[in-house]
Amino acid sequence: MRYLFAFLFSCTLFCASAFPQDTGVIQCDPGSTGPVPAWVSPGKPHVLEHLNCGQMVSVIGVGSYSTVSQYSSRPMEYVKIQIGDKEAYVDARNVRLLGSQERSKVNKTQIAVPDKRSTREEEERKKWTLISKDNVKLRDEALLAPIYTNGPRTFTATLSNSSAFAVSHLHLLVRIYDCSGKPKSDYSNCEIIGEVKPVISASIPAGQTRLVRGSTAFEATPRVRGTFAWGYQILGIRAE
Repeated sequence: MRYLFAFLFSCTLFCASAFPQDTGVIQCDPGSTGPVPAWVSPGKPHVLEHLNCGQMVSVIGVGSYSTVSQYSSRPMEYVKIQIGDKEAYVDARNVRLLGSQERSKVNKTQIAVPDKRSTREEEERKKWTLISKDNVKLRDEALLAPIYTNGPRTFTATLSNSSAFAVSHLHLLVRIYDCSGKPKSDYSNCEIIGEVKPVISASIPAGQTRLVRGSTAFEATPRVRGTFAWGYQILGIRAE
């Protein structure tokens, strides 16, 4: 009986309460336009996908987990969702579950009037196309070493914005390498030992220059045997 109680108590704390697949809608924090990160696992820093405000998602479970950080050790609520053939976890405050009546109402609304969610998504896509990569210049780029083993690294750079729009976010591809000798310009003598695609917040008015800074984590990074190197690409620039 004692073991049964311990098992049930453990599940109460750490097991997500699974239920038949339901529907939810992504809701952003007040004053935010997203995107909302969908994590590969509770408490892990790696993002599987970024979700737009108002996006519909398939929900397969809800629950909580405990994590100890420098900020808080309280249990965090999450919602488990299905993205293609993979599972991901979203902060519960960013997902609103839709009951059967509410889903029916949403479906009727989508048939009767233009899809507001599609309009928001189109506006969001447009913001990522207004500024060309030729309109931004980065200098003094640095990827700082983690404070602890396999901890997050901080990317910093100075960005000059020559476009007619203010920059609000940068979408980057950042890779770290283990090279045999001095890294070649194309990294052909290097192994890729880590890769992330972070979205970094920025606030650079049109025609001005500012410092940008963002933290990102590389998972399962092996020990460097040769020479450490890193590089990045700009994948996208979002206008305010």
